[in-house]
Amino acid sequence: MEAEVAGVTVEELTRALAELGLSFHASPRSGATVMLEGCLESAGRPVHLRLDAGVLDTAEDFGFLTDAGRVRLVCGDVDRGLLATRLLAPMHAKIVEARIRATHDVSVSVSSSTEESESGAPAIVVRVTED
Repeated sequence: MEAEVAGVTVEELTRALAELGLSFHASPRSGATVMLEGCLESAGRPVHLRLDAGVLDTAEDFGFLTDAGRVRLVCGDVDRGLLATRLLAPMHAKIVEARIRATHDVSVSVSSSTEESESGAPAIVVRVTED
């Protein structure tokens, strides 16, 4: 499975992964890819950033393609729902927090809810207060 992570830059992605305490593997050659081990559907798929199986309780390794300014999540179907809740929602929360702090002199508290919103997607809650 491959899904675009819209509106996220490579720099924001790597910063958010680091802030979430998630380490990833990348090729030592700039712009080169590493391969997913995965299972039948994702084995051998190239990614620029690979995270090991077991990270966030995933069954398979997964990663991100970061070409042409676009970021795409590459994972097996078995982990898709789990990653939407445990990775993408908190990652977007970290990115939103960084963007607000970069443009305003305010305190920001961002969290993601593991409970689904009315749309069925994880909810991100942003609280902004003036300093």
